[in-house]
Amino acid sequence: MMSIRSKFFVAFSVLAALACSLVFSGFQGIAASGDLVVRLYDGPFMAINHARSADAMLNEARLLVTTDLGDEASDETVKEFQAKLAQIAGDLKIVRERADKPDVMIALAKVEDRVRDWSDAELKLLRLPPGGLTMVPARISVTQSGNDAAIAFDDLVETVAGYGFEYRMRAEAAVVAARTTLLALAIGTMLIGILMAISFSRSM
Repeated sequence: MMSIRSKFFVAFSVLAALACSLVFSGFQGIAASGDLVVRLYDGPFMAINHARSADAMLNEARLLVTTDLGDEASDETVKEFQAKLAQIAGDLKIVRERADKPDVMIALAKVEDRVRDWSDAELKLLRLPPGGLTMVPARISVTQSGNDAAIAFDDLVETVAGYGFEYRMRAEAAVVAARTTLLALAIGTMLIGILMAISFSRSM
């Protein structure tokens, strides 16, 4: 038969092990939650911000090109237009890096194609070729290309936002699971402690 000292030693050892497990589980839950927050910021949050930034820059670029068909744009206008195109390309590059998901990649490729078609046509209007107006696309065609690019951007922003929502839901589910595990472990530790106390009190 075990002595009282041995029984207390076993009881405290078990409770200490359970307490350590509880602390370790809590540490893991906090670390996982912090990692989810960082990945949420670095991934979906950055992607949606840059997708919207590129969309806004497209609208600014479209407003910039307001010269008439018969007039050649100034060098400053052309440079500013090209700078805005470069900004759009930079934002889309970040979207590609931060939201590496098949449906986002499909929407992104569509945007890049539409923006390329529109910007190439606009540059032909801004810088009239030697052949004159007969060598450039019709303004109505260029406008339609711009509209197509804007529609593609709307689809991209919506797709990236959907990706962010899905990620947030997965993150919330992971946090709930970690909290449930921690709560179950705490309750289990308490119940085992109570049962051991009752068992030892009866045996004394």
